[in-house]
Amino acid sequence: MASDLETLVSMGFPKENVEQALKATRNAGLQPAIDWLVAHPDGASAEELNSIQNEDTSATSEDQVANSLVCQDCGKQLRDTNAAEVHAAKTGHVNFGESIEAVKQLTPEEKAARLEALKVELDKRKRERLEREKQEEKEREKVRRASGREITDAKAKFEEQEMKKLAELKKKEKDEEKLAKKKILEQIEADKKERLRKREEAKQLAAGIAPTVQPAPKPVALRVNAQNHTQARIQIKQQTGANIVNTFEADALLSDIYEYVSSQTGIPSEEFSLSMAFPRKVLDGDSKSQTLKDLGLVPSASLMLARK
Repeated sequence: MASDLETLVSMGFPKENVEQALKATRNAGLQPAIDWLVAHPDGASAEELNSIQNEDTSATSEDQVANSLVCQDCGKQLRDTNAAEVHAAKTGHVNFGESIEAVKQLTPEEKAARLEALKVELDKRKRERLEREKQEEKEREKVRRASGREITDAKAKFEEQEMKKLAELKKKEKDEEKLAKKKILEQIEADKKERLRKREEAKQLAAGIAPTVQPAPKPVALRVNAQNHTQARIQIKQQTGANIVNTFEADALLSDIYEYVSSQTGIPSEEFSLSMAFPRKVLDGDSKSQTLKDLGLVPSASLMLARK
């Protein structure tokens, strides 16, 4: 038959704790040891170990008069102080007295029954612990999923807002470019009429006829109002056909565009020039120290890149 030590170790209790339990209960049997182990799941403290050692020493030097303890609250006979501690923890009883009567030893059948009951209780506790951990994991997973959905929704909302802003900006730029083209066409038409008027005047003068004085047409305002714009969308057309597009602050200097183009093409800024197609104007030299707003490049402009 297996010893109490082997039996308790086979049940899953740490060997060190089992040895402490048997020593604390003075090898009184499985049940007292089990009660002690249940009451001390982490083993004995340093103070309790010292007490156990002192009890071992005193037990060899003097006869023990009291063989057990009795709960004076309910009358239950208890094997030793450890059993009394377990009983007090379970019931809340606090009054105990010594007894010269020894606690009856369990029969093999009773031991087996108690062991079986303990195994059932341990299995029940294990199942409850596993179920509790399972529920806790489910709750953590719910929190993770909710957090993930919130992050995804926030990201989607941000992207939607950015796309909306971009669409509005493109529409605004398109409308402004359309207006600028309209102004240019109007100016071309006005210039054409002015040239015709001057030719007619020249013909009349050649024929000796006094020319009819007509008011000169008012120049068409070509520039889109840039006061309300804080950025400029600049498109750089290269001789290779490739385009460079970027947005700059309206107060940025032309030299900033030169540096940006140089970083994108690898061409030193002093080896190329930028120019406007209409009206034809090379933006170089002193122009580099002017702002994009002062040069009329706000809110958008198209420039040509040419190697020197």
